[in-house]
Amino acid sequence: MSNRILFTLALLGVYRIGVFVTTPGVNRAVMGDVIAQQGGFLGLFNLFSGGALEQLSVFALGIMPYITASIILQLLQVVVPKLNELKAIPEIKELIPLFGEYDIIAKIEAKDYDGIGKVVIQHIRSIDGVIDTKTLTAVDFLD
Repeated sequence: MSNRILFTLALLGVYRIGVFVTTPGVNRAVMGDVIAQQGGFLGLFNLFSGGALEQLSVFALGIMPYITASIILQLLQVVVPKLNELKAIPEIKELIPLFGEYDIIAKIEAKDYDGIGKVVIQHIRSIDGVIDTKTLTAVDFLD
C-alpha cells in the first residue's frame, strides 16, 4: 500500500515540476497577462491545470481534453436522443466524440465483416440525422 502512495506522490511531483517547463518559444509573461485580462474560462482552465496554462508549460493540457470530451459526451446523451439510440445498439462497445471532419467514432465488435455491415446498415444508417458512415476494421487474432 505504501508503494502505491509513494508512486502517486512521485507522479504528482513530476507533474508539478513539469508545470514550470515552458513550451519553447512562448513568452510566459504575455500568457499570464492574457489570462489575467480574459479571466472567465481561461482562468478556470488555468485553475484546473494547476497553473500550467498560465505558464504554457509542456503539461498544460494533461488529461483535461479526454476528461472534457467524456463529460461532453455524457451530457450530450441526455440532450441529443441520437446518441442514446447509438448507445442502445448492443454491438457498439464504445463511443468516442471527435471535433472535426467526423463527429463520433463508434467501436463495434462483430464476429465477421458481415456482422459489421449489418450493424452499420441496419442500425446506424437507419438513425435519422446520420449522413455518412466510414468503416475501418481492426482484427484481433488472439481468438
